[in-house]
Amino acid sequence: MTGTALMATLGLGFLLGLRHATEADHVVAVATIVSERRSVWSSALVGLYWGLGHTAALAAAMLVVLALGVSIPDPVAGALELAVAVMIVTLGLRLLWTSTRDASPAGATGRHSAAAPTQRIGTKPLLIGVVHGLAGSAALTVLVQAQIASHGGVWPGLAYLATFGAGSIAGMGLMGSVIGLPFLLQPAKAGHLVHVLPWLAGLASTAFGLWYGWQAWQGG
Repeated sequence: MTGTALMATLGLGFLLGLRHATEADHVVAVATIVSERRSVWSSALVGLYWGLGHTAALAAAMLVVLALGVSIPDPVAGALELAVAVMIVTLGLRLLWTSTRDASPAGATGRHSAAAPTQRIGTKPLLIGVVHGLAGSAALTVLVQAQIASHGGVWPGLAYLATFGAGSIAGMGLMGSVIGLPFLLQPAKAGHLVHVLPWLAGLASTAFGLWYGWQAWQGG
């Protein structure tokens, strides 16, 4: 394969990574965390950390598959999808609980009280990204193995994985900042809407997680 064709393939991997970041289960999970942030930068960091965790999990799974020469079994892939569903439901319920707590007089500090430190911003989305990455590793393994077969070597396949991961990181960083915009509204300007949005995000996450889990249980 020529260098031009390889670059085109890697460019496609980056674009697919960007698109992958916008999948519904990714957006819903990240939205529950972004709803607690109070700046575009911290919202973008949530997305970037998600992308890093996602890419690290994909890379680890891919290296294991290449080293052992096996594919990820369907039961394992299905169990990982169920784990994603449980995680999304948990995130939704947690957001509903914190929204109720912050709406009470005892929770006067509210979600706009202070920005979370960077290290706290990173831990949760990083772990969520890892779970999403593991759940998506079965499908991506097939793609990378196809690249290895068509290009005649392991390095082009790993390069494809790297560009796909870079696209996912960039895409979710952008998505995090965009998703976070409505949650930056101030009560003086937005009235009750600023308190309703986290509730809506929590309900949407819980409902989507239950549906996603049902789909995974039924085998897609």
